[in-house]
Amino acid sequence: MPEAATSESGPQRRRPSGDSARSRLAALARDDKWYLGGLDGIVWAPPFPAWLERPGFWDPVHFLNVAVGPGFSVALLDGSGAEAALERAGGPGDATAWEWRPGRLRVRWEAGAMTRPGKSGAAARRRAVETRRVLPGGILQSAWSFSGLFPRRGTGGPATGAEIAPGGLLVAFTAQPAGDVSDIRVPGAPGSGASGSGASGSGASGSGASGSGRRVSWIRSVSDRAGQALAVRMALTGPVRPAWCRVIPSEGSASPVWRDSPFAEEAGAASPMPGAAGRVPEAAARVPEAASGAGAADPGAAGWIWIAAAFPLPVEDGDPVVLRMHIEPLPAVTASTSRPIEGGPGASAVPLNHAEPPTPPTWPSFFASFPSFSSGDAHLDRYFDHRIHGLGLNRIEGSRGNIRHPCIAEGPAYFHVPITYSAQCHMMEMRWRAGGREAWGSLLNFLDNRKADGSLHGRLYPHHLER
Repeated sequence: MPEAATSESGPQRRRPSGDSARSRLAALARDDKWYLGGLDGIVWAPPFPAWLERPGFWDPVHFLNVAVGPGFSVALLDGSGAEAALERAGGPGDATAWEWRPGRLRVRWEAGAMTRPGKSGAAARRRAVETRRVLPGGILQSAWSFSGLFPRRGTGGPATGAEIAPGGLLVAFTAQPAGDVSDIRVPGAPGSGASGSGASGSGASGSGASGSGRRVSWIRSVSDRAGQALAVRMALTGPVRPAWCRVIPSEGSASPVWRDSPFAEEAGAASPMPGAAGRVPEAAARVPEAASGAGAADPGAAGWIWIAAAFPLPVEDGDPVVLRMHIEPLPAVTASTSRPIEGGPGASAVPLNHAEPPTPPTWPSFFASFPSFSSGDAHLDRYFDHRIHGLGLNRIEGSRGNIRHPCIAEGPAYFHVPITYSAQCHMMEMRWRAGGREAWGSLLNFLDNRKADGSLHGRLYPHHLER
């Protein structure tokens, strides 16, 4: 049963401290899971992932019930612009190469041979560690640290040929369906600055402004299984202004394999890509005319729009490089579009406990807001915390169109919305969490969206109610 402490006022449930919450998270570590969520309704939990063996988040992410994909992958380029292929470290059964726990996935990679221009001889393989997280606000984060890429400071000796050359780059890249993309904005491209107009033309260069100069973004049109369209702004960002950006239309298939991308073909051409041979020039871009305008996407366009942003590697080992993809629904679904029926209950009709700020919790704080559980059976005890993880993975913060209150979705993908069949279960479970916001919200969302005859919708979608 949940552990309790006794006071003069009677038994009280004892909630663990932050440290014990972190130990509970660590105890759930596995080498066969990949699900990540920001505790706000955006989740990366592909039920049948095809690209787990590639860096980044190529398999689709879900904004509530709407799939948005591909995400992005990552490539490591040496100073000559050639790829240093990343492969999973360790052999079969090596659990240290894939470390998952709620809120974090850590993957160890081996980087292929990287040489310095003008050096000869074989170059040793080097290690890299990628830490993937889904952060609140629709942020897919791939953070990288490297070991052995750089000569040690103070040695005074020449480079061995195993270090990466000046100008080495970490590249975030993606491919988006050409018919679903519009309003591409690239740092330094004409009209692509903070003013908000789309880039246009066949090529551009420039430094880009602070903030807007650190991201390449576009509008993506997606739809749910009912065919209801939704527009999201997507962006690739890094820690500094990109060394270069590229936007290239291409036919054929799309995969997170750098050597199969049009960028790799360009790197092998007579004219090297920007950033090769140690140069970190002004940001450069190629933006297809059809995708550069601020208007709607062209549904008749075929093929893919490939987008890449390259960021310089740090000056020494241990300094992280953080790559992110932002997925931001356009304002139509960021504020409520529904109103309670006249005389129906609203958010103010119920005395909610507002001790917790109305922002998504962190994974440690989410676990810390539940009681611990001890039964004498280790498997049962661990199951209790796995269920807390499941509730957090399917948590929706609210403020998403028709979904106005924090609540729990039934599951991932198509089920990542409030559903009447499971709402009563979530109300019971979330009573155990301090404040009870999600318990109340799982009821209030349906009451706020009652039909004219007083009956309830079976599902609540962010931007529509009827299928």
